[in-house]
Amino acid sequence: MNWTQAKDYCEKQGALLLKIEGGSEKEWEFTTNFAKSQEYWVGLTDQNTGEWRWTDDTPYTSKAHWRPGQPDEWTDHGLGGKGEEGEDCAEISYDGMLNDIHCSSKLKYICEKGNQD
Repeated sequence: MNWTQAKDYCEKQGALLLKIEGGSEKEWEFTTNFAKSQEYWVGLTDQNTGEWRWTDDTPYTSKAHWRPGQPDEWTDHGLGGKGEEGEDCAEISYDGMLNDIHCSSKLKYICEKGNQD
């Protein structure tokens, strides 16, 4: 699915696209070990505010897990249009690092549902 479709699907399931808590190296390691050799959407975007935020509106300010040189807002992919050429959605890439890509790309995704009380 594209990023928006994946986000909407997760929400219909009472979940969110994956959010890896800031500073949680254990959660990051678990997720990236699961995701290696694949690419998965996570709930991280800068399309609404121009700043990277999780879908629950929590800011993501760390650069520790971005692939070197990312996010780069690359525009030569030929996707989008009318000012929507940039890469505004994040994936966990095949190498276990975050990468920004165009939101219309079709990827697998990871939904996360909180504990039930």
